[in-house]
Amino acid sequence: MSTSRAQSLAASLQQRSAEYDRRLSQIDDELGELNRLAAAAGKRRGDKKPGGDDTQKYRLGSIFSVLSSRFIELDDLALLGLLADAHYTITLLHFSTIDDGASLLDVFNQLLLDPILARKFRDEGAKLRWEWNRALYVSEVESFAQSKAAQNPKAAWRRKPPTRGQIYLISEAVRAFDFDPPNVSTRGEAFEWLRKVGGNPRFAKKEES
Repeated sequence: MSTSRAQSLAASLQQRSAEYDRRLSQIDDELGELNRLAAAAGKRRGDKKPGGDDTQKYRLGSIFSVLSSRFIELDDLALLGLLADAHYTITLLHFSTIDDGASLLDVFNQLLLDPILARKFRDEGAKLRWEWNRALYVSEVESFAQSKAAQNPKAAWRRKPPTRGQIYLISEAVRAFDFDPPNVSTRGEAFEWLRKVGGNPRFAKKEES
C-alpha cells in the first residue's frame, strides 16, 4: 500500500471515528433526557397521554440531529417561517439544486444561507412564535392591567421579582424581535416593559430605533 493511500485511509477512519463519537454523544444525551422524562412521568399536565407532550416534542426535535450534522446552525424562527409558508417554500424548492443523498433539512439549510430569504422567514417565524405566546401575554399583561392592583403605582407586587411568565415573555420578545435586553429587576418593571412592547413588538421595535 502506498504512503498516500495509507494516509488517505487513516484520515477516512479518523473521520468515521469522529462521526461515530458524535452520534454516540447524541445517543447519550437522548438517553439522559428520556431518563429525566421517565422520572417525571405523570407529574406534569403534559402527561395526560402515554409519553406526554414533552416526550413527543423531544423526539420530533431529535429528527434534526438525525438528518443533518448542521442542524445546530438552523435558526428555529427562520425555519418556522419557512415551514409555515407552504406555497412559497415549495416554489423555492422547485428551483433549488439538490445534491444526491441530501435530506430536505439540508435543502432548508441551503435556502436559509440567503440573507434576504433568511430575514423574510425569520420575521414570519417571529410573528408566529409571538402569536403562539399570546395566551400567556394576555394572562401576564392584558388581563392583569385591568385589575385594581395594576392601577396602583406603589403596590407591593411591583417590588417583587419578575414572574417566570414575565421572564419567559421578555426573553422571547428579545430573541424574536432583536430588542436590547431590558434592565428590569422587579415585577413592576417587567410588567411595564411588556405592556409597552408586547402588543405590537414590531411597531415597538421601529419606535426604539
